[in-house]
Amino acid sequence: MGILSQEDSELDHSFNNSQFSHFVDSLNPSKIREKNGDYYKGEIKDKQKHGYGILYYANDPKYVKYEGFWKQNKKHSSGIMHYKDGSIYNGQWKNDKRDGEGELYYSNGEKFKGSFKEDKREGKGYYYSKNNSSIFLGNYTNDVKNGKGITFYKKNNKRSIEFWKNGVIISCIIEKNINELNNSSI
Repeated sequence: MGILSQEDSELDHSFNNSQFSHFVDSLNPSKIREKNGDYYKGEIKDKQKHGYGILYYANDPKYVKYEGFWKQNKKHSSGIMHYKDGSIYNGQWKNDKRDGEGELYYSNGEKFKGSFKEDKREGKGYYYSKNNSSIFLGNYTNDVKNGKGITFYKKNNKRSIEFWKNGVIISCIIEKNINELNNSSI
């Protein structure tokens, strides 16, 4: 890691307009330009990102910016990741991976809210289709639907009780005139 030069004022301006700039400024953060061009502004401990900080990715094909907490150079605790495709993850992190409760907003307008483990959807979760026209509530294993689930269709007031195995629907029963998501359980 190297010390930031004068030419990084544009990134500094972007950071200063972010929602956490006043919080990080009160920590007297370090500014670092990494060898690959990434820019970090935040807390440092033993020459590693540790505490609160923001990392701007310079040339990464997947990531734009991570805003959150670090532990020994790895994303840890809570944070927000902005992806190049326009998706955003807001939630828990452990050892540089999404881990715990979180919300993933896809660039196509869909959303997942639930549990993550080792960067994958794992456990109970809600999947909201574009414009919330349908909502899936069910179980995920290794990033795919697995086990019992229910899909609610708002437009035609129906629900589908489903059983999934490794991302493939095995059985489905469609019920009509369902009014409330809250009355259902898995």
